[in-house]
Amino acid sequence: MIHTGHKHFSHRQRSWIHLLFLSLFLGVFSANFNQAWAKTLVTEVDNRQIEMGDIISVRVIADFQSYAASPDFEALKDQFDVLGSQRSSNMQIINGQYSSTTEWLAQMTPKQTGELRIPSFEVEGARSNPLAIRVTQAKAYGTQNQITFIEAELNKTSAYVQEEVIYNLRFFHLGRLVDGSIRPPQFGDSLVKQLKNQQTYQKKINGQIYEVFEWSYAFYPQQSGELVIAPQDFTGRLQLGSQLRAIHDNSEKLTLQVLQKPSSFPAQANWLPAKNISLSETWQTANSQQNELHVGDSLTRTIKLNALGQLGSQLPALAFENQTGLQIYPDQPQTHEQAALDGYRSEKLFKMAIIPTQAGTLTLSAITLNWWNTQTQTLETAQLPAKTLQVLPALNNPSLPAPSPASNMPNALPDTLVPHETHVANAPPFSNTMQLALSGLVVLLLGAWIWQWQQTRKLKKQLSQLALAPINVDAQISPTPTNHSQCDANQTPADFYRWVNQYLQNQSGLQNNPELTKLLKPLKAHLFHQQALPDGLLIKICDLINQPQTAEKAQQKPQLQALYPQK
Repeated sequence: MIHTGHKHFSHRQRSWIHLLFLSLFLGVFSANFNQAWAKTLVTEVDNRQIEMGDIISVRVIADFQSYAASPDFEALKDQFDVLGSQRSSNMQIINGQYSSTTEWLAQMTPKQTGELRIPSFEVEGARSNPLAIRVTQAKAYGTQNQITFIEAELNKTSAYVQEEVIYNLRFFHLGRLVDGSIRPPQFGDSLVKQLKNQQTYQKKINGQIYEVFEWSYAFYPQQSGELVIAPQDFTGRLQLGSQLRAIHDNSEKLTLQVLQKPSSFPAQANWLPAKNISLSETWQTANSQQNELHVGDSLTRTIKLNALGQLGSQLPALAFENQTGLQIYPDQPQTHEQAALDGYRSEKLFKMAIIPTQAGTLTLSAITLNWWNTQTQTLETAQLPAKTLQVLPALNNPSLPAPSPASNMPNALPDTLVPHETHVANAPPFSNTMQLALSGLVVLLLGAWIWQWQQTRKLKKQLSQLALAPINVDAQISPTPTNHSQCDANQTPADFYRWVNQYLQNQSGLQNNPELTKLLKPLKAHLFHQQALPDGLLIKICDLINQPQTAEKAQQKPQLQALYPQK
């Protein structure tokens, strides 16, 4: 009978495994189908800040093959002269994944100054993004018959200490450049980062089309005073027609006045000059399905400091200290930075775990950051307001009242502590419906398989006990009562820590015990900072907790009378 049951069970298990693989295949197929169905079209330009006479390239890129349709570049002719266009396509298969793209390239030059607009293009139902191009009046470059020349410029003549300054270096030439070299510029005592690494484009000057090489740097002076940037030399060879020429050009010397920190900036604050500074935060609970916060629960708080016009290494640190009823465990901050047309954009992330240690209304202090706006020359403040947390007593504590359901709990976690982000994809309604149905089928089949697997383990265990275990008719089975009032070092570290928190709420004599506080510190470091748990730590904590109980019982123990009392 037992053998037949095992055989029948294996057959059912194989059936569920087949259904599981089928559901996973359908899920992957639906994801690929949804991705293949959606078409995207993107418009890009090589430069969005140009002068009259500049020639820029507009690229329209599709993630699909298009043979008949193409973007309508005629819409550009109101504000631009279209010099020519071309089309290219690419197909590739990498590790069984097929991808294809189609690209249209148009070169154009502006007809007027101001903010011009590249419209949205449409190809086979996919629509691209519009772009704005800023066009300024052309500066005076060189002379009428100059074959090559070089220029250097700063985006400002004065700046504060540690403020971002942008330096542009351009080399213009006619003909074909055979070879050439130029040394990187020097900016004295400054932090230096490259914005553009030899960008090339064309520019129409005095009726002639010049090839332009451009280098851009962002630097941040570290000392006040006059900063002199030496002239830059370009040497090389140029072929003009059938003639080969040696060329040597110099830029002009530039001077920057570096100012000290203004006196109106708070003396105790970190000096932070930038174009823009912002603070934002997100919250995440250990149990996303629980809309309540209890003593001993873990909250993860992530604060994001964004800056325009500063490097990540220049962004200040934020201080986080333990507060009444809250213990804070910050991680090491992480910085990221990215070059943009108007300078560097940086980000600094501060992530921390917050553990409530007592019930009630607890408040996290506001975070304030002073900074200097280099565009308006004013003092500004970025701030995260104070945050109030409603903390309930710890769960599974028989000495405390049970919490009400979350729907009736007025002090449940506010929605502001759990951010929600929504991403909307442009896909046909039929594709979304199929994706939702197939995803539901995957979840349903996976849940059924897990349930069947649990039943299988239970059945196997019962069968093995029936087949192997001896039967003792006289045996009496009685559950061993669990004493929640005594310390148990055999629990997991997380359950042990929760038990200690619950126990200490009713033991005022141990709450401020320095030896117990010292022993709990490595336990918290293990739980919230993934550090190794010292050997025998839980046993030591239990010994310390049980000591006063043992002494008290010893005092209450009655003394036995001696068998032979001495007279």
